[in-house]
Amino acid sequence: MNPLDAIEAEGPRGHTGLLGWLGNIELPYREAPALDHVLARRDAERPWLLVLWEPLSGAEAPAIPGPAEAGPWCCYLNTVIFYALDAGGGYIIDVDRGVFREHARREHAFYGEDVIEWRGAYADRVEPEMFTVFGGRVVSAARAGAAASWWMLHRARRIHVDDTNLKARAHEARRLRLKASA
Repeated sequence: MNPLDAIEAEGPRGHTGLLGWLGNIELPYREAPALDHVLARRDAERPWLLVLWEPLSGAEAPAIPGPAEAGPWCCYLNTVIFYALDAGGGYIIDVDRGVFREHARREHAFYGEDVIEWRGAYADRVEPEMFTVFGGRVVSAARAGAAASWWMLHRARRIHVDDTNLKARAHEARRLRLKASA
């Protein structure tokens, strides 16, 4: 079983306000995305991984129909396009324009290889840890006591800062500069 399947079955859960964005080596001039809406928690079975749930619809965004009426596709670096589906699950074509009909487009916060800082507790650690975000999937899921909505489910892997990891050292230097300037 794919580990994401089990995480997806649990549904969105975690805490907000525990993440900081440190950058992306491949896109050094990218502005920091807002992360205050992202639910984050450590994977219980794999403590070197974070589970990140980012809402794509809900109270702060116009409603997007559920999976019976909308098919999500990840496009570009961080865009999800929700295409209209017919009753049989096929995509509806806008005949006048010759393209698939869209319900909505949403951008999510993370690009591949973004480096984030986790300020959540783990065992006896108090120091923030660095993680690099990798792949994700779009899921329709419900938080406890709420209606189902669309979420981007990401995972992030812990980065160890040592002399051999140049990428981690660069992000650690940036983190220390940001801390000193605060």
